[in-house]
Amino acid sequence: MGERGLSDECNSLLVIRIRGGVKASRDELATLRMLNLTRANRATIIPKTPSFIGMLKKVEHYITWGEPNLKTIKTF
Repeated sequence: MGERGLSDECNSLLVIRIRGGVKASRDELATLRMLNLTRANRATIIPKTPSFIGMLKKVEHYITWGEPNLKTIKTF
């Protein structure tokens, strides 16, 4: 266990929206809303589950994501 109960193994993903959605379909926009990524340059932390990973793949052209480390979470 790391600091404040955070395990060394990360079960979360940091997701950042890097593009707008001018040409996005309704389904893509709905998925971005469900991820709470309503604008470019917004970020959120989500659980690392198969359903969320499927959502990320659906909107992969508008976002970037990865496993955050403790330093990133503190900064965020």
